[in-house]
Amino acid sequence: MKTIRILTLILVTIIVGLLIWAAVLPGELHIKQSIKIKAPIGVVYNEINDLHNWNNWSSWKDSTLSAKFEGAQKGVGASVIWTDKREGAGTLTITETEPFNIIKTKMSVDNNTEDAIMVFNFEQEGDSVKVIWTRDINGLSYPFGRFVGWMLEKGYEHNFKRSLETLKNYIEIQKGEAEYYGFEVIEITFDGGQFLASNTSSTMADMAKVMGARFGAIMKLIAEHQLEPLGPPMVQWHTYHPETESEFTCMIPLLLDSAIAAKNVYSMDFPKTKAIMVRYVGPYEGSYNAWVALDNYMVYNSLIINGDPWEEYVTDPANEPDSTQWITQIYFPVK
Repeated sequence: MKTIRILTLILVTIIVGLLIWAAVLPGELHIKQSIKIKAPIGVVYNEINDLHNWNNWSSWKDSTLSAKFEGAQKGVGASVIWTDKREGAGTLTITETEPFNIIKTKMSVDNNTEDAIMVFNFEQEGDSVKVIWTRDINGLSYPFGRFVGWMLEKGYEHNFKRSLETLKNYIEIQKGEAEYYGFEVIEITFDGGQFLASNTSSTMADMAKVMGARFGAIMKLIAEHQLEPLGPPMVQWHTYHPETESEFTCMIPLLLDSAIAAKNVYSMDFPKTKAIMVRYVGPYEGSYNAWVALDNYMVYNSLIINGDPWEEYVTDPANEPDSTQWITQIYFPVK
């Protein structure tokens, strides 16, 4: 009996101690870790704003995960969905961004009742960027919610700290210089002007046929009104999906006295636009590195996209059959 009383006393003491400890633990948590990274702010921001990059530095990467990406390529609406053999399915989504200032994400896991809202803030400090990663947890019930919160706090602090250290090392070692693939990126002001245009969409397999038909319709209307093109044809890309359909507008510049239109063709004004541009020479399907060069220039110079990119087809294939001589100028509008 004496042994039972002692064990009971010990158990009661432990329970009372835990309850007292739970009373001391906070009902709300503000988890925060930060680090300074010596790199352009655009490089740091882009590394986090593109979920495809998270495997380079996130401490939550795991060989047991089966992940797929959905939604936008990056920024608001981009999601990664994973299945974990131990913890079930989860989703991480970028819900809010302000370039070079803030990125907000929401993480949902099947066995959790509340989404994890995490925030990245970016502050320029000389030639370095301070990244601040936070998460708030509210409404921790007494007593068990307080214990869970204590464990979550330790776990998040550890993972935030380790991830940020890996991010710093990865960027400072791997992202030291931009790769432009031999292209010269030029900052210009595109004059804009009047255009006849036609909106459409197509898969990559049918792209040449669809573009040919739309430009043909535009040229027919130009001929009917006895007009003269003022420059090379253009295509403005609204969406690009190599596996499905991409949306774009075919455009030819000309001078109009008044608006004209026909089936699927309309007149429009293209505004004067600040842009960056590269001049690519070669077949259309080989322009990938030119696009990457522009994207890298934006990232390393901390520029912000200001609309949809476009291509200007300087060389007419009807006059130059050798595709290695075709000239295409590619533009990204920027703020």
